[in-house]
This record gives sequence, C-alpha cells and structure tokens, in this order.
Amino acid sequence: MPASRRQRMEMIPIGDIHTLNPRARNKRQHREIVDSIDNVGLKRPITVRLKPGSNPPRYDLVCGEGRLEALGYGPIKSLSVSEPL
Repeated sequence: MPASRRQRMEMIPIGDIHTLNPRARNKRQHREIVDSIDNVGLKRPITVRLKPGSNPPRYDLVCGEGRLEALGYGPIKSLSVSEPL
C-alpha cells in the first residue's frame, strides 16, 4: 500500500518547479485552460513534491501541468505540496 502523504498549501515561484514528463498541448487546449482560470479561478490546486535534499528548495510537478503553464510566470496562489508522512 502506498505511503500516506500530508499536504500543505504555500506560495512557490514557478521557476522552482520542474516538470518531469512534459506533455505537448495544442493551442486550443491551452486556451481553454487559460480561459477557465480567468473565468472561475484555479478550481484544483497544482500539486508538487519537494525534491529531497534540495537547497534552495526545488519541487517536482505531480499534477497540474496545464494549469501551471496557463498561469504563466510568478508565484502560484494555490499550490499543494505533497510530503511523505
């Protein structure tokens, strides 16, 4: 059974997040995500995992690549950091 994870919300600069398996999206999909965030905000958090031993802290993207790209550059307002218990 997988280990449980504790999650917390915090502001993280986008530049500190590494996408492990980037996906190619077409412009229409990207525009739909951007429009949705503009209209209703970020409904689901972007989830990252702290890279062990990184100093300064660096993060791997777990979930939300399209949302991350749609937000552009700057701190993310709603981000979930997953930590092993």
